[in-house]
Amino acid sequence: MDIRKLFESALNFKASDLFISSGKHPGYRINEEISFAENIPGIDPEVIDHFRQSCLSASAEKNYQETGGADASFCVGENRFRINFFDSINGPCLVARPIRNGADCN
Repeated sequence: MDIRKLFESALNFKASDLFISSGKHPGYRINEEISFAENIPGIDPEVIDHFRQSCLSASAEKNYQETGGADASFCVGENRFRINFFDSINGPCLVARPIRNGADCN
């Protein structure tokens, strides 16, 4: 599973939030309601870890390992997402919120 495609889907669905949890179907908050993409298999923890490591600096990753949480941003085209990575009892998770027209994405 390419997590980046889930971010693109969030933009296409005009979702206000994207939820990715280890072993679970991704979820989108659309018009105040959360819908899960049951056609997409549960996301492997290793996929979330790899994505997180690609977003965080070495010092931010070290902080994540120590505290179980970190914030980052990620761009899809000219759209920036604010991301919160965190650990749960099921493994790594993230919540992302699109911030349209991110000035720092160019």
